[in-house]
Amino acid sequence: MTKFEQVGVNLQYDAVSVRHANKNFKYSCDTCCSKGMRIECERCAIAATHAMVVAYFQSKPTVVTRP
Repeated sequence: MTKFEQVGVNLQYDAVSVRHANKNFKYSCDTCCSKGMRIECERCAIAATHAMVVAYFQSKPTVVTRP
């Protein structure tokens, strides 16, 4: 795992919502593609962690607050 992937994985773990995880993942993907990191998407630790984090948030029940 590269240092870049380690930072991206930490950003995924720091996400507080699916939206935040998606934003961080898009940033990581854009950076990887534009800076020529040459990490295969199928073997990317950030992508694997992103899938796990999104699955976690989707498994949590939604909380409805009433005024």
